[in-house]
Amino acid sequence: MALTHLTVNIAEYPDILHPCLFEAKLFDSSCPENAKVIFIDKDGGYFLKIGSVGDLSREYELTRFFISKGLAAKVAIYCFDISHDYLLTEN
Repeated sequence: MALTHLTVNIAEYPDILHPCLFEAKLFDSSCPENAKVIFIDKDGGYFLKIGSVGDLSREYELTRFFISKGLAAKVAIYCFDISHDYLLTEN
């Protein structure tokens, strides 16, 4: 998949995500589904998945289970605001 360079307004994201987004190279890594995915090229890389409120809570729980089995990337942050869920995983 070809990554498309992306520019975002960091102020539109929860404060907890600002350090990861600040001065990072960002790329749209979305696939056709209900969530947007941003690859953050910083500190080894992260994937930030953005979905509607409540859409990523089950994925967060499943990812935590798979991490415990050594089968998934570590979740760095899971948070939400009034309109979105955010799931940040290490590359």
